[in-house]
Amino acid sequence: MRRRDRAIRRRLRELPVPDHAPGFWAGVERGLEQADQDESLGDLSTVVPLERSNSYAGFAPWMAAVAGAAVVLAFGAITALVFRSGGGDELATSETVVVTPGVPATMAGSTTTTSVRVADVIAPSPWSDAALSRSDVPPALLLAWDEAENKEWCSALAPEALGEVAADAEVRRARFDGGWGVAWDLPDGPGQTAAGEDCPDCGRSAFGVAGTSAVQNPGTGRDQPNTIAWSDGSFAGYGADRTAAESTRRVADVVVAGQGCVYEVWSNLGDAHLVEVLQGLRLVQGMKAAPVELRRPGDAPMVDERGAPPWAGTVIDRAEVSDLVLGQWEELGVDSSLVFQDPGVELEGAELRTWDRGVAWDAAGGEGHDADNRPCADCGRGAVGLGWQPAAPEATEDGVSLPYRITWSDGSYAEYGGRLSHPALPRDRVVYVDPETGAETADALQAIVHVAGMNHDIIVWTHLGEEHLLTLIDRLRMVSSG
Repeated sequence: MRRRDRAIRRRLRELPVPDHAPGFWAGVERGLEQADQDESLGDLSTVVPLERSNSYAGFAPWMAAVAGAAVVLAFGAITALVFRSGGGDELATSETVVVTPGVPATMAGSTTTTSVRVADVIAPSPWSDAALSRSDVPPALLLAWDEAENKEWCSALAPEALGEVAADAEVRRARFDGGWGVAWDLPDGPGQTAAGEDCPDCGRSAFGVAGTSAVQNPGTGRDQPNTIAWSDGSFAGYGADRTAAESTRRVADVVVAGQGCVYEVWSNLGDAHLVEVLQGLRLVQGMKAAPVELRRPGDAPMVDERGAPPWAGTVIDRAEVSDLVLGQWEELGVDSSLVFQDPGVELEGAELRTWDRGVAWDAAGGEGHDADNRPCADCGRGAVGLGWQPAAPEATEDGVSLPYRITWSDGSYAEYGGRLSHPALPRDRVVYVDPETGAETADALQAIVHVAGMNHDIIVWTHLGEEHLLTLIDRLRMVSSG
């Protein structure tokens, strides 16, 4: 047995690890063997304008901002728990070992890092247990979460029980800009002053829990020396407070599956206590945020497979098509294409006009955008749009795919944006970033429809949400060429 492997086994068995699934230590043995193999995981590595007066080149500002700001995350089922103590020269290596009980060693993966981490599955996560009632939660947490800016995408978490250590503690709000937090102050013991400096016997901020305004990403917590992963995709990384040298404060960065925020849990009472707080965290009834979906540019599109396309049946007579549409087709070199069979009651009374790649409906009120593509709450301008452009490979520009895709049996497909970059954005919108102020505003949702056999794509946008966009796509019909 290699000296390094013996040292790893000895250190692992000394750790205060929780109960494991059957076969855990056999899995560790397989993982150590796998660590000697040179394998690595692959890298986990939109968009057209609304209205513009220039040529086909260039994106509208809101689309460019979305593409640049996109932070996308789809944590699938993570198959490992990583739980070990960091440090120690004999543990230094260039690989991370990921071991799942019951998975053959040949299927285990490794990736470059600075320390060995041995993994097992923990299921379920602590917050998979029954939620606490609001009456079981400190009033300070109720108030902090109710007033938090991120409560729509960051559920409240509270420890179910804290044992004797918290018997004499006072709970108060802890300031986290844009988020929420609570801290437990003890009568004595290590802690931090209001200025954030260590105090050996003040007991202030002995431990605490917060939902920060930071958005979780694929690397959250994974650069910490100690890590825990749960089978639902939740993850925690913990270690010394990196904001203060030689602090007694131990901090965990926590990702909870379905939540958009980074949770922070801290303790001045050591790693064992920090992990105890982590394992005791529960959701709270009536303080849950709707699940969010964070996706990255490298993620494959989410696909909705359908049958025959809606335009496979009814054909609209060319004589019934607006002269504005026919004039745009002639201007754009489009012989014949698709139009809405019925724009719908949403556009009753709206005025049809042209823009440089198609037509748009200006409603009497409601959401829209002005001539500079700035969203407006009640102008109604450009509430819905329809356009035509030369076909781009995979309905993209610059090779960047949109995150949601509809496919039809004849090879046609549509792609659209949906939420990108931040969980605070509406699910059925993209964001417009003001080029002068940087302010973010919910904007129209846009789809690119690629019709099999056509040399051009169809542009569809709406300010009325995702459901309306999908309805508009279902209303597309072919126009006769005669």
